[in-house]
Amino acid sequence: MIPKRYSRRGEDISPPLEWSDPPQGTLSFALIVFSDPLMDGGGNWVQWILYNIPAETRALPGNVTPDADGWLLDGSRHYDNSWGELAYGGPNPPHVQTFSYYFVLYALDTTLDLEAVEETMRADGSLPWIGASKAILLEAVEGHILALGELVGKYKED
Repeated sequence: MIPKRYSRRGEDISPPLEWSDPPQGTLSFALIVFSDPLMDGGGNWVQWILYNIPAETRALPGNVTPDADGWLLDGSRHYDNSWGELAYGGPNPPHVQTFSYYFVLYALDTTLDLEAVEETMRADGSLPWIGASKAILLEAVEGHILALGELVGKYKED
């Protein structure tokens, strides 16, 4: 269960995360956190995207806070979540339901340029409304994934 402090109904801070050594050739990591699909069929709500995390990184502290442009001091960069924020946005499901939240970390053989991928996908009309940032990240990592890890947390309002 995801503690309330990591939700939009709590402190809305990112949880601490750790991972082990990646495969040889890893040049960066990308992290995405998204919810179960929405009940209206609109796709997954994206809570957090952090990309170009340096290859030597093995953990993120709690309460990762970017600058106004979404950057961290180590060169990692936030991308829009489904609220249009360049930051972590915690769980905020309907009050009566338990939702799953998927934390997926990709070890990549490259660094990413999500803005260029977004521009291409907008030009060809292939972006969905909800979950657009997830679609952009998945397009960008395609063919570059050396390994991935997934952690599933659940959240329900008390």
